Amino acid sequence: MRIRLGIHSGTAIIGNIGCYGKMDYTAIGTAVILASRLEVHASPDSICISDVTCQLLGGCAAQVLDEAAGRP
Repeated sequence: MRIRLGIHSGTAIIGNIGCYGKMDYTAIGTAVILASRLEVHASPDSICISDVTCQLLGGCAAQVLDEAAGRP
């Protein structure tokens, strides 16, 4: 199985949304939409992280991902 991940940090509404008879557990918001777009952009078996998330991690995420991909 090949997967792609898109990670973004931000505010989202998560939970059971709907009405009686049509209730779904879901996440909505601009952060969710951006994470979804990052996922589509990522190549198979990779993770695409937004600049916002990378900055929140102190910039170390890019270094970790490069090392995991075998890049110096």
